[in-house]
Amino acid sequence: MRIKTFYAISDKGLDRKVNAFLDDAGIEVTDIQFGMNFFYFSAMVVYRDNQEINGG
Repeated sequence: MRIKTFYAISDKGLDRKVNAFLDDAGIEVTDIQFGMNFFYFSAMVVYRDNQEINGG
């Protein structure tokens, strides 16, 4: 299992970054967690690489 973290100043910027990552057909997403504060939006994607799933 792996994680990837993202941050952006705007929610739309975060959406673009996360969606670009999710377009990768080589992963299976387990969970996405979201957070924000006064300065930025952040997301953590928990995923499994298809090579891990297939035993490679």
